Amino acid sequence: ALSPVLLACAVAVKATSPGPVLFRQERWGRAGSRFECLKFRTMLVEAPPDLPAQDFADKAAFMTPVGPFLRKWSLDELPQLANILKGDMSVVGPRPVIVRERRLAELRAPLNADAVRPGLTGWAQVNGRNLVSDEEKAFLDGEYAASMSLLFDAKVLARTVAVVLSRRGVDRE
Repeated sequence: ALSPVLLACAVAVKATSPGPVLFRQERWGRAGSRFECLKFRTMLVEAPPDLPAQDFADKAAFMTPVGPFLRKWSLDELPQLANILKGDMSVVGPRPVIVRERRLAELRAPLNADAVRPGLTGWAQVNGRNLVSDEEKAFLDGEYAASMSLLFDAKVLARTVAVVLSRRGVDRE
């Protein structure tokens, strides 16, 4: 069902900037494992590959022409469906952390947030996305791990739709 959307995103990325369609980045997975996380590329190929987007001094200088749109609507995350099918991720869970963001991974560990598969969406994302601190993200991720259930996942998914449509919390600015 998402094939037309995936194709349109891939064509938009390829048509507006040189380089690969997909961005591949090593992320922390379950129980300290690592995996290659897939995203549609929203940054130019010369952008530092392991720097979280919110840490760029001038992120706009590195964005592709379609990057802001893909990020605003969270379309850049759709290739992670392949990570879900592969078993590296689940639909709901703590967002996978960039390997370089060791501090967040260390904050999550005592809360058992690393005991579950990372997700395409999560409790921290629907409670502020990039507007919450690492400590708050770790707490919310631990809260999710402690309260995992089908009902809780349904709640997170419903709130994800509302958050994505509102476009709140995409950037810290």
